[in-house]
Amino acid sequence: MIGPPAAPLRPLGMAEILDGAVRLAHRNIRSVLTVSVPYALVATLATALLQYDLINSPDATTVVAGGTLLVSAGLGTVLTGLLAPLYSSDLLGTPMTTAESVRRVGRRVLPLIALGLLVAVCEGLGLLALAVGGAWLWGIWAVAAPAFALERVGVRAALRRSRVLVARTFWRVWGIRALGWLLTYILAQLILLPFDLLALAVTHVDPLGTSAHVSNPALFVTITAAGRLISAALLAPVTAAIDVLLYTDLRMRKEGMDIVLALPAAPEPTASGPATVSAW
Repeated sequence: MIGPPAAPLRPLGMAEILDGAVRLAHRNIRSVLTVSVPYALVATLATALLQYDLINSPDATTVVAGGTLLVSAGLGTVLTGLLAPLYSSDLLGTPMTTAESVRRVGRRVLPLIALGLLVAVCEGLGLLALAVGGAWLWGIWAVAAPAFALERVGVRAALRRSRVLVARTFWRVWGIRALGWLLTYILAQLILLPFDLLALAVTHVDPLGTSAHVSNPALFVTITAAGRLISAALLAPVTAAIDVLLYTDLRMRKEGMDIVLALPAAPEPTASGPATVSAW
């Protein structure tokens, strides 16, 4: 899409990152949905199976919420990696298609999935062992997926690169991610509310009763899953855009990437000279 950039190419404030994330997702909505809908299908199916298995258990809410967080952490990392080239190209004023963005990741999809699994498992174990540990990993690994996709490094190098970029700005990065998560969570609940109410009505469940037993779990889970599918497809790309903008902001603050981008374009590489190094 041709037009003003979603966010200025300079160190960004919190409001600019959050607003820019919405702009990035909205202006590339057709391309984004091509990736986010399959993501939402997988994430929703995983959550629905867990909910169906535990729906009448007293611990169902807690377990499903925890499972949803782990699924979001793992699959969200993969989604961010796949969308990072698309978002970064948009920021630079050279938009690309979804196919081109996915092609940039290319054969590195399996390592990207491995990165997502590692993030989900480690953050999950950190939350179980000590909640602070999971929250700490969530902060220092905030930009691992963009680093993996845009700098074309390995899994361990991407985690290390994220830790280096976030160093000395941990609380700022963590706070922006947390606020972005809170805002998207509220929007997700607004999307889910009518589906939850419909599921309660058609399955004749009284949520205020002493025993909110669901007699038709399959129907209940199917209706609520439809709401989760819609909210995930629309809102997960915004969360991914927040991480890409955080990555961009950190590189501008710590490495002067905005200055590099403002310099005149380097000449095309020749057979006798080295290739130009990408600003990303």
